[in-house]
Amino acid sequence: MPKHIIPISLAALLVSGCGEADEWTGGVTEGRAITLSAARVASRGYIPLGMCDNFKVFAVEDKDGETFEVMKGYEVRYGVEGWTYVSASQPLMYWADNADSYRFTAGAPINAVKDISISSLTLKLENGATQSAMAALPLKINRADAAFGQIVNLKFGYAHCRVGVAFVNETEADIDVTDISLTPSADITTKGELTLTYDWEAGTTISHLTVTESGSTPLLFDGVTVTAGTATGEASDTHHFVVPDAANPTTWTVTLKCDGVVRSASFENTTPWQQGKNITYVFKVGQKNVKLVSVVSADLDYFYCNDTENGGNFVVDDMTD
Repeated sequence: MPKHIIPISLAALLVSGCGEADEWTGGVTEGRAITLSAARVASRGYIPLGMCDNFKVFAVEDKDGETFEVMKGYEVRYGVEGWTYVSASQPLMYWADNADSYRFTAGAPINAVKDISISSLTLKLENGATQSAMAALPLKINRADAAFGQIVNLKFGYAHCRVGVAFVNETEADIDVTDISLTPSADITTKGELTLTYDWEAGTTISHLTVTESGSTPLLFDGVTVTAGTATGEASDTHHFVVPDAANPTTWTVTLKCDGVVRSASFENTTPWQQGKNITYVFKVGQKNVKLVSVVSADLDYFYCNDTENGGNFVVDDMTD
């Protein structure tokens, strides 16, 4: 057992920072406890609530060319007392002050993580409007870095692509757009497994998708009132998280109601659904027709969960709620 892995009593230690640890019956702890931070809920509109309240992490210590596993797929959750990972099978871990570096990978939520190691992460993805699976930006902390020995702030990003719709209205009256759907002309990927492989030396990530299920179920969106004369695009509040880099037919059909009257049109989709992208299909609506006028593709940036809302203190306790 590496010297930095020290069994301890679960009832004994409360950590709210990174101060020096005490002596315990199980041995003498060395250095400072490794704590991880993220937010329980998110306040930004494009981050669904609950996406940041649990994740799985893998961590290793590098020393003199050797690598020691520190957190082998640890499950980290937010409960009534704050963040915690300690359980009978997940002992509290400590920074080794003489380590050359630590490396961390993570995926969220826990039930989306099929496999995790220091070199790769496999996430189970499914189309839906509730939440996206997320991958943390691989993090390496060297001994000389200011972050060494401090709370580990993992930075997450979307593993899905996000699809939305918006509307412009060049008429002289407001239009209520309801019952919005986008229907593919052929099956699209509805479930898949996305594997991210990390090359720490090159600082690159390679992604590979395995398709596990396909279908042609329409994407449904909440209605929106489009102001008269607007040319900037008023968006539906609904967004779909879709499996990225999936087979995506060119021909789609948009169906909706304009002030209760059904309108539909075929459109050509040539924009790929890439991981971490936000795709918005912008349609022009009127009393007689609907037409795709543009497709906006933008990056969904990585974000610090605890930049959106403070996740609270780290607590050493049983993780069950």
